[in-house]
Amino acid sequence: MLELYHQQLELKKSYIQDLIDNSSDGDTIYIPSGIYYENIIINKSISLVGENKETTIIDGGYSGTIVSISADWVNISGFTIQYSGYYDYDAGIIIFSNHTIITDNNITNNYEDGIQLYNSNDNNITNNNIISNNGVGGIHLDRSSNNIITGNNISSNNNNGIHLNNSNDNNITNNNIISNKWDGVLLSSSSNNIITGNNISSNNYNGIILYYGSNDNNITNNNIISNNWCGMQLSSSSNNITGNNIVSNNGYGIILGGSSNNITGNNITNNNGDGIFLYGSIGNNIKGNKIDNNNETGIFLEYASSNNIKGNTISKNKQGIYLFLSRNNTILKNNFQENQQDAFFNQSIKNTWNQNYWNRTQILPKIIFGRIGMYSLIPWVNIDWRPALRPYVIEV
Repeated sequence: MLELYHQQLELKKSYIQDLIDNSSDGDTIYIPSGIYYENIIINKSISLVGENKETTIIDGGYSGTIVSISADWVNISGFTIQYSGYYDYDAGIIIFSNHTIITDNNITNNYEDGIQLYNSNDNNITNNNIISNNGVGGIHLDRSSNNIITGNNISSNNNNGIHLNNSNDNNITNNNIISNKWDGVLLSSSSNNIITGNNISSNNYNGIILYYGSNDNNITNNNIISNNWCGMQLSSSSNNITGNNIVSNNGYGIILGGSSNNITGNNITNNNGDGIFLYGSIGNNIKGNKIDNNNETGIFLEYASSNNIKGNTISKNKQGIYLFLSRNNTILKNNFQENQQDAFFNQSIKNTWNQNYWNRTQILPKIIFGRIGMYSLIPWVNIDWRPALRPYVIEV
């Protein structure tokens, strides 16, 4: 009986690879349910289809990459792919080619990345469960562009959910990116990507982080970014952040460091720290956002200059806005309502306050109190000379 078991195991070590080796471009290979202890190489334009993703299992035995794809126009569906090896390129699936479709698989418990794309373009990764992978990301794109990542469940202790490095023009949409060890979505030196309609929550660090010159990305349209330590963190980046729900994060809603972004029409609510924290940042446009019920400051500026803060509803925060060592900022036509303190400045000069609504009808100019001078010992005031008589209608 034991001898028969070993014979069956040996057969399974080459079963799928033998079928691939004997196939031709354009073939579809159907794999019946079972456990296949293999590391396979796909170097032909084929479709590889498992009978059932729960019961058709390719197991790498913690050795090497499980599925390596070097041909264009490959389709893979219906598998559990598990237990890759320990080295950098030992992914569950690694793609070195273009026009591949990876759909309806379980990709789990790989020691490195779940799926890695390297110099790989125009691929589609759709409706997979990508769970508990230990590399850079559940999905890791390196120098890869024009890929679509949609409808995946990327969760439960991947290191990062999705990591883009030097990868541009990708579309990340309608994924659940939940409970990963580090960040939900991490972009490094990656531009012109679209991130829309995702649920990005309960990741240990940031929901989304962009750094090292990740510019012109569009983070738009009803991403739900919640219960992370920080909803979004942007460093040395310039992007469009529009129409997101950034709510109930354990620290900050948004952190901007050395960045120039357009932050428009977001709901930034119920975060445990500041709603938006700018430090060392110049030329941000913060417009038309609802920033309310944050436990600290609605908008905090530190060493931040020449930013435009216009047409926001800033309400029910501990402080509405606080400026520290920040200058030449414009605060225009905002609604300040029901904050414990609407505005304060410290060591901040040449800022312009104009036509804001200050919690009630204000016929006379509005005085904004602050401090200047060494050790902030000198009380000082700024003035909004033309406060609004009634709140603005600002729709988010």
